[in-house]
Amino acid sequence: MRFSSHAEHRPQILLVEDDAMLLEVLAEALRREGYSFETARNGDEAIEKAYRLKPEAVLLDIDLPGQSGYLVAAKLKVVTPSPKVLFLTAMPRGQSDRIATFLHVDGILHKPFAVRKLLGTVETLLGLAQAA
Repeated sequence: MRFSSHAEHRPQILLVEDDAMLLEVLAEALRREGYSFETARNGDEAIEKAYRLKPEAVLLDIDLPGQSGYLVAAKLKVVTPSPKVLFLTAMPRGQSDRIATFLHVDGILHKPFAVRKLLGTVETLLGLAQAA
């Protein structure tokens, strides 16, 4: 989804990832697609920025320094309006999927994943996916 005009609404995204190299790759992909976003490198920073920015979506690593992604997601789900939350994780599928379901997280991507898969998932979460 490339945003073509300055007048077009660009959903605000918060990207939370403690791996500096992965953070940069994902940030560059969001930048290329024209998304408006900010980044955070730990759970405490994620909470502070989410409360301030009120993003429409949070792309959230689970294994973070400070507050875990699980705790961040739980806190975000009680904020009004609640952002869409997409877990990004290298954790095994079983446990992380069950916890994501329990927390009513909107989606989960298991690392490694293709950047194009992430962008497609973000479009779908934000209701931007176009019918083929």
